[in-house]
Amino acid sequence: MHNEDDRIDRIAKALDEIHDLQEKSEREYHKEADDWWNSLSKEQQLAAFYSVSKRMHHGFLQGLSYRAILYGLFGFGKNAYGIGIFSGFMEIYNKCDFRLQNEDGE
Repeated sequence: MHNEDDRIDRIAKALDEIHDLQEKSEREYHKEADDWWNSLSKEQQLAAFYSVSKRMHHGFLQGLSYRAILYGLFGFGKNAYGIGIFSGFMEIYNKCDFRLQNEDGE
């Protein structure tokens, strides 16, 4: 039983370390993205906003899945899935998807 408790403790510690690394990585990515955004001119920010909004709108109207929007419309790789969650895009997607379904009576 003692060995099992030690194993569980090691696993819990490893999971805590992974969690800490993920949080650190997310904070760094958030800062880098904000630094990039702040380095753009207002015209470049507006163009970026337009480009993202246009793709999201198209994806919603076409009824595309979260992944189809990320991978198909934006052309991102699988690493975009987590970034989409962290940035809040999945939450936006789920809320918009729900509204579109309700408007159609489904």
